[in-house]
Amino acid sequence: LATWAQQNLKFIRSDLVAITDELAGRIFEEINYVQEGRNAEKFAELYGHLPEIYVPKIYWEYTGRRVLTMEWIEGTKLTNIKEVQAKGIDAAHLVEVGVHCSLRQLLEHGFFHADPH
Repeated sequence: LATWAQQNLKFIRSDLVAITDELAGRIFEEINYVQEGRNAEKFAELYGHLPEIYVPKIYWEYTGRRVLTMEWIEGTKLTNIKEVQAKGIDAAHLVEVGVHCSLRQLLEHGFFHADPH
């Protein structure tokens, strides 16, 4: 599909085949939970020092390619506005922190952890 689009849609100047290959590789990495655990630990190394960020511990003895076992953490979804407000959480600040971390990890570290839950 990417090859067809690149050959037939002349207004696209990007290398769609390379972009598609990269995307497929990233998706494959995401379904390997060992890699997902490594990504979480790398994210913790980069941002675990920030007070707004907590990365759950990975329990490697219970983790494999098809299962990721992490520490359970109670939290509040930012979409639950009433609970967020009741807890005095500054949702706009947390969104700002998330965007900042995403840009830094991609632009400074060449790394992107796409599961910021």
